[in-house]
Amino acid sequence: MLLCVGRHGVGAATLRVATTRARRTGGVLRLLHVAETTTPMGLEEAQQCLDPVAEAARSLGGGAVRVEPVLAFGEVLDHVWGAAATAALVVLERPAVVRLGGLRRRTSLTTALVEHLEAPVVVVPGLWPTARVAADGLPPVWHGGREPRTVGVLLDEPAECRQVVGAGLESAAALGGAVELLRGWEVGRAGVVAASRGSSLLVVGRGGRAGGLSVSGRVALHESVCPVLVVPVPPAEEDLATVLPFRRAR
Repeated sequence: MLLCVGRHGVGAATLRVATTRARRTGGVLRLLHVAETTTPMGLEEAQQCLDPVAEAARSLGGGAVRVEPVLAFGEVLDHVWGAAATAALVVLERPAVVRLGGLRRRTSLTTALVEHLEAPVVVVPGLWPTARVAADGLPPVWHGGREPRTVGVLLDEPAECRQVVGAGLESAAALGGAVELLRGWEVGRAGVVAASRGSSLLVVGRGGRAGGLSVSGRVALHESVCPVLVVPVPPAEEDLATVLPFRRAR
Protein backbone atom coordinates (compact mmCIF):
# COMPACT_ATOMS: atom_id res chain seq x y z
CA MET A 1 0.00 0.00 0.00
CA LEU A 2 1.23 3.48 -0.88
CA LEU A 3 0.48 6.70 1.02
CA CYS A 4 1.60 9.92 -0.65
CA VAL A 5 2.89 12.45 1.89
CA GLY A 6 2.73 16.10 0.87
CA ARG A 7 5.02 18.94 1.87
CA HIS A 8 2.91 19.57 4.98
CA GLY A 9 2.58 15.91 5.91
CA VAL A 10 -0.85 14.26 6.04
CA GLY A 11 -3.84 14.63 8.31
CA ALA A 12 -4.56 12.22 11.13
CA ALA A 13 -7.68 10.93 9.37
CA THR A 14 -5.78 10.18 6.15
CA LEU A 15 -3.09 8.33 8.06
CA ARG A 16 -5.75 6.37 9.94
CA VAL A 17 -7.39 5.32 6.67
CA ALA A 18 -4.06 4.11 5.28
CA THR A 19 -2.94 2.23 8.39
CA THR A 20 -6.35 0.64 8.92
CA ARG A 21 -6.39 -0.74 5.38
CA ALA A 22 -2.77 -1.86 5.69
CA ARG A 23 -3.56 -3.73 8.92
CA ARG A 24 -6.56 -5.34 7.25
CA THR A 25 -4.42 -6.74 4.45
CA GLY A 26 -1.37 -7.48 6.58
CA GLY A 27 0.88 -5.74 4.09
CA VAL A 28 3.45 -2.98 3.97
CA LEU A 29 2.61 0.71 4.20
CA ARG A 30 5.00 2.70 2.04
CA LEU A 31 5.16 6.43 2.76
CA LEU A 32 6.31 8.40 -0.27
CA HIS A 33 7.41 12.02 -0.01
CA VAL A 34 8.78 13.76 -3.10
CA ALA A 35 10.98 16.79 -2.42
CA GLU A 36 11.69 19.51 -4.95
CA THR A 37 15.34 20.12 -4.10
CA THR A 38 18.38 18.12 -3.04
CA THR A 39 20.05 20.94 -1.10
CA PRO A 40 20.97 20.23 2.54
CA MET A 41 18.14 22.50 3.70
CA GLY A 42 15.68 20.82 1.36
CA LEU A 43 16.76 17.38 2.57
CA GLU A 44 16.35 18.42 6.20
CA GLU A 45 12.87 19.83 5.56
CA ALA A 46 11.86 16.66 3.72
CA GLN A 47 13.00 14.46 6.61
CA GLN A 48 11.19 16.68 9.10
CA CYS A 49 8.04 16.17 7.04
CA LEU A 50 8.38 12.41 6.56
CA ASP A 51 9.73 11.24 9.94
CA PRO A 52 6.74 12.28 12.12
CA VAL A 53 4.33 10.62 9.67
CA ALA A 54 6.33 7.39 9.79
CA GLU A 55 6.41 7.46 13.59
CA ALA A 56 2.65 8.06 13.79
CA ALA A 57 1.98 5.28 11.27
CA ARG A 58 4.00 2.79 13.31
CA SER A 59 2.07 3.79 16.42
CA LEU A 60 -1.29 3.40 14.70
CA GLY A 61 -0.23 0.11 13.13
CA GLY A 62 0.47 -1.37 16.54
CA GLY A 63 3.21 -3.62 15.22
CA ALA A 64 0.91 -5.20 12.62
CA VAL A 65 2.00 -2.86 9.82
CA ARG A 66 5.50 -2.59 8.39
CA VAL A 67 6.11 1.07 7.60
CA GLU A 68 8.63 1.98 4.90
CA PRO A 69 9.39 5.71 4.49
CA VAL A 70 10.61 6.60 1.00
CA LEU A 71 12.18 9.98 0.22
CA ALA A 72 12.51 10.89 -3.46
CA PHE A 73 13.54 13.98 -5.42
CA GLY A 74 12.17 15.27 -8.70
CA GLU A 75 8.77 15.19 -10.39
CA VAL A 76 5.89 14.07 -8.19
CA LEU A 77 3.96 12.30 -10.95
CA ASP A 78 6.96 10.28 -12.09
CA HIS A 79 7.76 9.00 -8.61
CA VAL A 80 4.15 8.27 -7.67
CA TRP A 81 3.56 6.33 -10.89
CA GLY A 82 6.72 4.35 -10.33
CA ALA A 83 5.91 3.54 -6.70
CA ALA A 84 2.27 2.76 -7.48
CA ALA A 85 3.21 0.13 -10.06
CA THR A 86 3.53 -2.49 -7.31
CA ALA A 87 0.95 -1.06 -4.88
CA ALA A 88 -2.39 -2.73 -4.23
CA LEU A 89 -3.87 0.61 -3.14
CA VAL A 90 -2.80 4.26 -3.27
CA VAL A 91 -3.96 6.78 -0.64
CA LEU A 92 -3.98 10.50 -1.44
CA GLU A 93 -5.05 13.47 0.65
CA ARG A 94 -7.10 16.18 -1.02
CA PRO A 95 -5.86 19.59 0.21
CA ALA A 96 -8.20 21.16 2.76
CA VAL A 97 -7.43 24.73 1.70
CA VAL A 98 -6.02 25.64 -1.70
CA ARG A 99 -5.05 29.16 -2.73
CA LEU A 100 -6.75 30.37 -5.86
CA GLY A 101 -3.47 30.64 -7.73
CA GLY A 102 -2.68 26.98 -7.12
CA LEU A 103 -6.17 25.56 -7.61
CA ARG A 104 -5.75 24.44 -11.20
CA ARG A 105 -2.41 22.78 -10.57
CA ARG A 106 -3.54 20.94 -7.42
CA THR A 107 -6.77 19.78 -8.99
CA SER A 108 -5.01 18.60 -12.15
CA LEU A 109 -2.44 16.66 -10.11
CA THR A 110 -5.10 14.78 -8.14
CA THR A 111 -7.15 14.06 -11.25
CA ALA A 112 -4.11 12.93 -13.23
CA LEU A 113 -3.10 10.46 -10.54
CA VAL A 114 -6.59 9.08 -10.07
CA GLU A 115 -7.33 8.70 -13.77
CA HIS A 116 -4.04 7.13 -14.80
CA LEU A 117 -2.89 4.92 -11.93
CA GLU A 118 -3.68 1.26 -12.48
CA ALA A 119 -4.24 0.60 -8.78
CA PRO A 120 -7.37 1.60 -6.83
CA VAL A 121 -7.03 5.02 -5.18
CA VAL A 122 -8.53 6.37 -1.95
CA VAL A 123 -8.79 10.17 -1.81
CA VAL A 124 -9.32 11.58 1.69
CA PRO A 125 -10.51 15.19 2.16
CA GLY A 126 -8.03 17.15 4.23
CA LEU A 127 -10.66 18.28 6.74
CA TRP A 128 -12.46 14.95 7.05
CA PRO A 129 -14.41 14.22 9.22
CA THR A 130 -14.92 17.85 10.30
CA ALA A 131 -15.52 18.72 6.64
CA ARG A 132 -18.93 17.08 6.97
CA VAL A 133 -20.13 20.24 8.69
CA ALA A 134 -17.79 22.79 7.16
CA ALA A 135 -18.42 21.91 3.51
CA ASP A 136 -21.66 23.81 3.06
CA GLY A 137 -22.87 24.74 6.53
CA LEU A 138 -25.21 21.76 6.75
CA PRO A 139 -24.96 19.28 9.59
CA PRO A 140 -23.79 15.73 8.87
CA VAL A 141 -26.20 12.84 8.82
CA TRP A 142 -25.80 10.86 12.03
CA HIS A 143 -27.36 7.53 12.94
CA GLY A 144 -28.09 7.23 16.65
CA GLY A 145 -25.56 9.94 17.45
CA ARG A 146 -22.73 7.99 15.83
CA GLU A 147 -20.79 8.51 12.64
CA PRO A 148 -22.53 6.73 9.74
CA ARG A 149 -21.09 3.45 8.48
CA THR A 150 -22.83 3.58 5.13
CA VAL A 151 -20.79 3.02 1.97
CA GLY A 152 -22.23 4.87 -1.01
CA VAL A 153 -21.65 3.12 -4.35
CA LEU A 154 -21.92 5.55 -7.26
CA LEU A 155 -22.70 3.87 -10.59
CA ASP A 156 -22.73 5.53 -14.00
CA GLU A 157 -22.90 2.56 -16.34
CA PRO A 158 -23.83 -1.12 -16.02
CA ALA A 159 -20.32 -2.26 -16.96
CA GLU A 160 -19.04 -0.88 -13.66
CA CYS A 161 -21.23 -3.15 -11.56
CA ARG A 162 -18.88 -6.02 -10.82
CA GLN A 163 -15.81 -4.05 -9.72
CA VAL A 164 -17.51 -1.07 -8.09
CA VAL A 165 -20.27 -2.93 -6.26
CA GLY A 166 -17.79 -5.59 -5.19
CA ALA A 167 -15.47 -2.96 -3.71
CA GLY A 168 -18.42 -1.32 -1.98
CA LEU A 169 -19.60 -4.59 -0.44
CA GLU A 170 -16.09 -5.41 0.75
CA SER A 171 -15.67 -1.97 2.34
CA ALA A 172 -19.10 -2.12 4.00
CA ALA A 173 -18.32 -5.56 5.44
CA ALA A 174 -15.09 -4.22 6.94
CA LEU A 175 -16.96 -1.29 8.49
CA GLY A 176 -19.86 -3.41 9.64
CA GLY A 177 -22.20 -1.14 7.70
CA ALA A 178 -24.57 -1.07 4.75
CA VAL A 179 -24.30 -0.23 1.05
CA GLU A 180 -26.35 2.47 -0.65
CA LEU A 181 -26.53 2.31 -4.45
CA LEU A 182 -26.59 5.66 -6.25
CA ARG A 183 -27.25 6.13 -9.96
CA GLY A 184 -25.04 9.01 -11.01
CA TRP A 185 -27.25 10.10 -13.90
CA GLU A 186 -30.20 10.44 -11.52
CA VAL A 187 -28.82 12.01 -8.34
CA GLY A 188 -26.68 14.73 -9.96
CA ARG A 189 -24.11 16.88 -8.19
CA ALA A 190 -26.31 17.77 -5.22
CA GLY A 191 -27.17 14.12 -4.66
CA VAL A 192 -23.52 13.05 -4.72
CA VAL A 193 -22.50 15.70 -2.17
CA ALA A 194 -25.52 14.91 0.02
CA ALA A 195 -24.68 11.20 -0.07
CA SER A 196 -21.11 11.93 1.01
CA ARG A 197 -22.40 13.74 4.11
CA GLY A 198 -24.17 10.58 5.23
CA SER A 199 -21.47 8.08 4.27
CA SER A 200 -18.15 6.87 5.59
CA LEU A 201 -16.97 6.18 2.04
CA LEU A 202 -18.04 6.73 -1.56
CA VAL A 203 -16.99 4.19 -4.19
CA VAL A 204 -16.78 5.22 -7.85
CA GLY A 205 -15.54 3.55 -11.01
CA ARG A 206 -12.90 4.83 -13.39
CA GLY A 207 -12.50 3.51 -16.92
CA GLY A 208 -14.99 1.21 -18.60
CA ARG A 209 -16.51 2.58 -21.78
CA ALA A 210 -16.08 6.17 -20.58
CA GLY A 211 -12.31 5.71 -20.36
CA GLY A 212 -12.00 7.87 -17.23
CA LEU A 213 -14.02 9.44 -14.46
CA SER A 214 -17.61 10.33 -15.21
CA VAL A 215 -19.05 13.75 -14.39
CA SER A 216 -20.52 12.45 -11.14
CA GLY A 217 -17.23 10.68 -10.40
CA ARG A 218 -15.38 13.98 -10.69
CA VAL A 219 -17.91 15.61 -8.38
CA ALA A 220 -17.26 12.88 -5.83
CA LEU A 221 -13.50 13.22 -6.23
CA HIS A 222 -13.38 16.99 -5.71
CA GLU A 223 -16.46 17.80 -3.61
CA SER A 224 -17.16 14.77 -1.42
CA VAL A 225 -16.81 15.43 2.30
CA CYS A 226 -15.96 11.78 3.00
CA PRO A 227 -13.18 9.60 1.52
CA VAL A 228 -13.64 8.37 -2.05
CA LEU A 229 -12.43 5.01 -3.34
CA VAL A 230 -11.80 5.06 -7.09
CA VAL A 231 -11.87 1.57 -8.60
CA PRO A 232 -10.38 0.92 -12.06
CA VAL A 233 -12.77 -0.80 -14.47
CA PRO A 234 -11.26 -2.71 -17.42
CA PRO A 235 -12.37 -1.22 -20.77
CA ALA A 236 -13.13 -4.68 -22.14
CA GLU A 237 -15.52 -5.55 -19.32
CA GLU A 238 -18.77 -7.02 -20.57
CA ASP A 239 -22.00 -5.11 -20.12
CA LEU A 240 -23.34 -6.45 -16.82
CA ALA A 241 -26.80 -4.94 -16.94
CA THR A 242 -28.23 -8.11 -15.44
CA VAL A 243 -26.43 -7.48 -12.14
CA LEU A 244 -28.75 -4.61 -11.22
CA PRO A 245 -32.04 -3.42 -12.73
CA PHE A 246 -30.62 -0.43 -14.58
CA ARG A 247 -32.58 1.94 -16.71
CA ARG A 248 -30.76 4.91 -18.17
CA ALA A 249 -32.50 8.25 -18.12
CA ARG A 250 -33.21 9.41 -21.66
